Amino acid sequence: MTKKKKTRKKPIQSISNKADHRTWFLVFLFGLSCLLYANTLGHQYAFDDSIVITDNPYTQMGFKGIPKLLTSDFFEGIYGFQTELTGGRYRPLSLLTFAIEYQFFGGNPMPGHLCNIIFYALTILMIFLVLEQWFGRKSVVPYLASLFFLIHPIHTEVVANIKSRDELLCFLLLLGSLFQFFKWAQKEGQVKHLIWSGVFYFLSLLAKETAITYLPVYPIILFYFNDLELRKSIPKVFPLLGIAIAYLVIRISLVGMIGGEDSSDIMENPFVNSGFVEKYATISVILLKYFGLLFFPNPLTSDYSFNQIPLVSFSDPFALIGLALYALLVIYMIINLGKKNIFAFSILLFLAPLSIVSNIVFNIGAPMGERFLFVPSFGFALALTWALNIWLIKDVSTIQPLRAIKNNIPLVCFLALITVAASIKTIQRNFDWYDNNTLFAKDVISSANSAKMQYYYANTFIGKYMDDKKPENRSFLDTAEYHLQLGLEINPEFVFCLYNMGLVKSNKDEGEAAKYYLEETLRLQPGHKKAFRMLGEVHGRLLQNYDLALYYLETAKYQYGDNEPGTLQNLANVYAMKGQFSKAIPIYQELIAIDPTKPGYFINLGLTYQSLGNQAKAEENFAKARALDPSIQ
Repeated sequence: MTKKKKTRKKPIQSISNKADHRTWFLVFLFGLSCLLYANTLGHQYAFDDSIVITDNPYTQMGFKGIPKLLTSDFFEGIYGFQTELTGGRYRPLSLLTFAIEYQFFGGNPMPGHLCNIIFYALTILMIFLVLEQWFGRKSVVPYLASLFFLIHPIHTEVVANIKSRDELLCFLLLLGSLFQFFKWAQKEGQVKHLIWSGVFYFLSLLAKETAITYLPVYPIILFYFNDLELRKSIPKVFPLLGIAIAYLVIRISLVGMIGGEDSSDIMENPFVNSGFVEKYATISVILLKYFGLLFFPNPLTSDYSFNQIPLVSFSDPFALIGLALYALLVIYMIINLGKKNIFAFSILLFLAPLSIVSNIVFNIGAPMGERFLFVPSFGFALALTWALNIWLIKDVSTIQPLRAIKNNIPLVCFLALITVAASIKTIQRNFDWYDNNTLFAKDVISSANSAKMQYYYANTFIGKYMDDKKPENRSFLDTAEYHLQLGLEINPEFVFCLYNMGLVKSNKDEGEAAKYYLEETLRLQPGHKKAFRMLGEVHGRLLQNYDLALYYLETAKYQYGDNEPGTLQNLANVYAMKGQFSKAIPIYQELIAIDPTKPGYFINLGLTYQSLGNQAKAEENFAKARALDPSIQ
């Protein structure tokens, strides 16, 4: 009789045993990224979304607009020409994604917000993977640095504002390129990794030119983390340098060279009225503000333009502190990069992308912006992590990084405190980005000295009144006028403020005041066709000066190509009022061709024919009006 062999049952593995701590931490990073920005999913379009989506005809063409987006200046779709900012802006990649979204979802902002959240979450994962590649799987650096980057409230503008997807895509693709490049350097036989690195790098450049500043980082990572001499690391970057040159050639051929003549408008060039010393002293103050926002991101605002940050000289202590701080950072980096010092490397990751948006090299059109800290903050997250390594962890590598963190009570307390505080700030700031009304109502407080912010906030009230011109809503015009006046006190020659003040005065039936602001608009910008149109309406409706009304309306239409229905209707009405019926008829016919569903156009055309004694044509048009609206007598 043989004994039966006892079969030992395998222990049932728990879920936590099936996936290692690293995998669960990656899931945690992705989930927390989505959770922090989940409250943006119900948001509307806001701020610069109008430039790339809501007012951009190329984007709204969907697939058909892609050829134009690939070959045009970033701003051409909305402005119809390259702006006066230094050089062109060639960033087609994010615009292509907006066009694709518009093709499938129309004007629904939710898919845009969802895509931004997903791109942000993927960026966090790539930060972890890149740092793990550099420091090894036993290091706590990828865990802490990716968490610090994730929770930083300075990123709210980039994620909550759909337009800032150019920043997201640039950094995400740049990280992908770094990851593949390092793989190729470790296994040079696998050329596919170099090819993928080049593809990702080129796409990153197409997202935003910031990627070009990372070229010095590629050889440094081989020197630091692959034990390759620097003189041997540099030639390995030549393929990517070739890609950067090819990008610049394409960019120059399509939108022009970086550099050139600066704008003469202080709203687009904050240093136009400054001397050399004033410019760089003010830039020193701005760089100091950037540094401060990394440690204490409050208050946050969407606009820092004139005159939120006034021009200063080096007699200002903050200018001296900023200059000294960044001089020390540069000196420290230069001295210690060759020693494989992680702080020096972190400074490089911070300063390289910051350099291109600092206004030191060329005018970027804005003195400062929180979105400009998105890529540089990677260096800050790494430096903060390394400081904690030295202070709390001592040993930067361990077999189980998460266990090392968990067993360090001071570190756990610090992480819990900073994560909760930063998360609360991020979620609160997200609410401000719901739409223009909420954003500008908040930021007009934190950026009270910005003429643009006063103008933006005034516009929200003008829009509310225009949507419903009830007498009880005229208070909206009063509020708009108050903030436009504040904007003009900051910059008396702010053209947009002047024009909108004229618009407000016109809607308040204050003809002489409207005339003054609109004429000031034309003095500063002689080709402002909307001002011509509005002056025509003011002279005709409020001042009963039909000769001047005709002059301004004809100038708007025939000299500046203004064929907006409002311009055409006012022009036709003035022709009719002056008895020039034969000139009014083709204008009314042009209106009907634009929108044949409006019975008022047919009535006006019929009345004009009636005035000419052509009763048959008059009755024909009256009949068409009644067909559209049977209630017409």
